[in-house]
Amino acid sequence: MQAVVSSSPIRHQLPAYPKNRLSEHILRSGFSSRMHATEEDLQLTDQFLEPVRQEIVQLFAQYRHAVDAEIRSQFGAEELAQAACSGIRVAREYPCGWCDEIQTGIFERLMKKIDRCRDDSISLRPLRAARRAGCTMKLAYGIGHGAQGDYFQNLIQLGSWVVDCAPDSTTTLEPMAVAIHPINSGAFRNLDSFDGYYRAAAQYWGCRAYSLAEHLPALAPLCPAILLFADQTYAIHVDEALLNRNVALGFSLSLDFFRGWRDPSALPDWCRQGLKKRFSNEDSVWRFCERGRSTVRSAVELCHEYRSYWRALMKRPSHAPEVEEHLAFLKGFARRVSEYNPL
Repeated sequence: MQAVVSSSPIRHQLPAYPKNRLSEHILRSGFSSRMHATEEDLQLTDQFLEPVRQEIVQLFAQYRHAVDAEIRSQFGAEELAQAACSGIRVAREYPCGWCDEIQTGIFERLMKKIDRCRDDSISLRPLRAARRAGCTMKLAYGIGHGAQGDYFQNLIQLGSWVVDCAPDSTTTLEPMAVAIHPINSGAFRNLDSFDGYYRAAAQYWGCRAYSLAEHLPALAPLCPAILLFADQTYAIHVDEALLNRNVALGFSLSLDFFRGWRDPSALPDWCRQGLKKRFSNEDSVWRFCERGRSTVRSAVELCHEYRSYWRALMKRPSHAPEVEEHLAFLKGFARRVSEYNPL
């Protein structure tokens, strides 16, 4: 976790894209969920939030109980036993795997309460004052580390705090207790590389990650790896924010992954044959990535080609048909590739 600084170091790497719908979507989706606090956040946290830390913990605990009741009333027992972890279905009893719904429900409830000026409780007054002064309050996403290894977690950032309202959503061994961490404590780290993402995915979901650079070079710059499960199912899966961040950074995250990743073993024959059969030239995602190319190119070469293509695209006016086409593709890409399961 990076220390609190005045501006994000990653944003310094970004090209100065003219504003169009595609560039705005990429930058907003790619960077909005990162945990990052400014010097102003640090000061506002110390001034408004730290004096009422315990009251805020109690407030969030109340919201958690209310959100739990809402979720249990909306879903049946069978649904509550099948968590949707970033689109990957796993058999886990509620609240395991439900951190997104829990944290989002609590955050939305908090924002509604803050916006209602007549609600003047001891914890909401300083939260409202901090927000009006410009304190960062948003949903965030990161990687934590526990006794069973790395895991993904949806979080809430309040100023220079990271608030975890669902520690029991990763394992039932954890208590349902609201935890507040300084943003630079190292409790959670940002999802800033494919290497970190797929290593955490392998531990959290109990699968193995293999590079797609050799097997699907046209797709690999956007989604660099495949996840294989013990029951011979798979997911070609990527976090949407990480996908957009990779595009914004000129596919440098994919290039770093290809240079440093080492597969745990050779990709099984059943998977190689299944990929070859499933991703034919008629497939919509494959055709989109290939864009009519007739020559075979490596994933690394295609990263450089995609970089030039996407940067040129993001300089076009918002109304250009190609911008709309690629905006729609990016918005649906992570969802579509995850549907190719099983082989």
